[in-house]
Amino acid sequence: MTSIKVYNTGGLYLKTMQGLGETINMPSGVYILKFYNGDKLVKSSKLFK
Repeated sequence: MTSIKVYNTGGLYLKTMQGLGETINMPSGVYILKFYNGDKLVKSSKLFK
């Protein structure tokens, strides 16, 4: 199962999403996205919204 954990720039956990389409409803800002495949971290990236 793939999931995306969303953090603010201060490292505070905000929520878990199942797909990038869910970012549409998020307020403007900068976020850290951590992509997981099961419990394994696959990739991290920044989202500028």
